[in-house]
Amino acid sequence: MKKNSIAIIGGGLTGCASALYLKNKGYDVSIYEKDNDLGGITKDLKFHNQIYLNGPNYLNPESLLIQLIKEKNFFNNNILTKNISYGSYTDIFGKKTFDSDFAHPVSFEKFKKKISSKIKVNNLLERIRYYPKKTSKDLINWCSKFENELIKLHPECSNALGIGRVYFKNSEKELLIAKKKSNFYDSLLGIPNLNKLNTKFCIPKNGYNLFFQNLKKFLKEKNIKIILSNKISIKKEKDKIFFNTSKKSIVADYFIWACNPVPLLYSLNIGKLDNPIIKTKILSCDLSENSKKIHNRYIQVFSKKSNIFRIYIYNLKKKNKLTIELMINKKNNDEKKELEYSLNILSKFGYKFDIKDPIYETKQIRHILFTTDDYEKFMKFEKISKNFNIISGGWYLTGSQAKMNHIKKTIKKLNL
Repeated sequence: MKKNSIAIIGGGLTGCASALYLKNKGYDVSIYEKDNDLGGITKDLKFHNQIYLNGPNYLNPESLLIQLIKEKNFFNNNILTKNISYGSYTDIFGKKTFDSDFAHPVSFEKFKKKISSKIKVNNLLERIRYYPKKTSKDLINWCSKFENELIKLHPECSNALGIGRVYFKNSEKELLIAKKKSNFYDSLLGIPNLNKLNTKFCIPKNGYNLFFQNLKKFLKEKNIKIILSNKISIKKEKDKIFFNTSKKSIVADYFIWACNPVPLLYSLNIGKLDNPIIKTKILSCDLSENSKKIHNRYIQVFSKKSNIFRIYIYNLKKKNKLTIELMINKKNNDEKKELEYSLNILSKFGYKFDIKDPIYETKQIRHILFTTDDYEKFMKFEKISKNFNIISGGWYLTGSQAKMNHIKKTIKKLNL
């Protein structure tokens, strides 16, 4: 029986993992990427031959991609498995907290709620309002830095914003009872797992750019076709849809759309997505040479005073480095003050060092939020996608691992 040919649109982590998975099953696979190299949003930031990681993009050792590149030579030459530490700094509830074992907000308000087992939440605002009154109000104010109309956002956006769970530090007994009684409250509440202060994750030895260059060679050795620097255009005629590069039509039995879904859904007459965006600024620099070699660590920041939402320290090519992610809004603070603020937070976690000039800046637009209307359009696509032989990239899911699992599950369901 002849195996199907499959074209994957998008050459990020999800697209590359899908390509390897399908090739191992005997399919004829091609990857189409609009940029001049693979990598997608995980590609490193590069300034004057200096590279910095674009945030803490860790790979779970159990993820599909890691399992598929476990060939000894490739894995050993390109991947390190390390203990990654995390934590959070919270001041949005009034009192400052520095937690080394929990990467979500921490509240000192007493958790007292009547727990119901049957709860339906329609939007992010409703979800947040299930927390106690003051915590809820403060969380809403903080989230409004990202998006004013929380009532429009889907509840799952809580994960993208880092507020999927809240830990009520003075109510651990009540939290345990609530989490046992209700699946909803289990997803709403968090308790630090003190046995997992350091979690093992995989990261590229020398940054993601070099990893993807070597992965491209690895994919080609597997006879996976890679077509770069080609933006895809979409044309719908009656009940058929056609994908084209700037030079020719793409011929395949199935397509996996592992990139931004906006043009695809619009072309299928599903409608225009609300597609809310977050504008971010990323500051990157080296740390003082007299600092001891640091272990990778990220700290989620939930602050009234600062626009920082994540701090990341790591060692890359034998240099200690710092990456700070900030949201851009009308009240954006001075960069030097933001750097000082981040160093002050890090000092509370036991890190003391000076930053080195130059400090590099880049701006990015993040598509990590989606509205309830967007979600309905995603679900409408899932219902009709079989008619067009297109598989979605799990656009409404958070994290590359969840997206990979969605594609794998869909392929099995279609029995390709």
